[in-house]
This record gives sequence, C-alpha cells and structure tokens, in this order.
Amino acid sequence: MSEKFETSSANSMPFERERRDTEEVNACSPCDDPDLLDAFRVFDKDGDGFISPEELNATLSYLGFLPPSASLSRVRSMIRRVDTDGDGHVNFKEFQTMMKDSDMS
Repeated sequence: MSEKFETSSANSMPFERERRDTEEVNACSPCDDPDLLDAFRVFDKDGDGFISPEELNATLSYLGFLPPSASLSRVRSMIRRVDTDGDGHVNFKEFQTMMKDSDMS
C-alpha cells in the first residue's frame, strides 16, 4: 500500500511543479512570450519560480559562460544587478525586465 502511495505521489509531482511554476510566473507578470518562459525555466532548476545563485552558477558554467570554478560571490554580484526586490534571487519579472533591457532582441 505504501508503494502505491509513493508511486502515486511521484507521478503527481511533475503536474504539481508545472502548476506551481505557472502560478509563480503569473503572480509576477503575465507572460506572452513562451520562449522567454522556457529560457527562465532553463535557469530555474528546482522550479520554485526563482533563479538562485547556485542555479545561475551551475547553468552558466554548463553553457560555458563561466568557468566551473567561478565563485558564488561573483554570481551573487551578477544577481544584485537585476534583483529589484533584494531577495538575492531572480524572479520571472526581474528576468523578463533584464532580457527586455538587453540588446538581445
């Protein structure tokens, strides 16, 4: 019986995570750009609606933009540049603003 519960619980996790992701993003800002949302999710590894210094460091290192030995203080400095609410993380609204302000478009 406990195996069935664990399996059932594990099977519902992706749905719960997707719903939580959507709620977090919708709480921050309406998203009319699915590509931007997908880009945010590349960095938001745990799906909590925020990009942590550890997630940013891991993703930028994986993509070759930072050496694997880059310090978290360097990454925290990067986050501070866009972290308008001062929580030490990048939420979707901050990510969206950063991307719009960049010359990537």
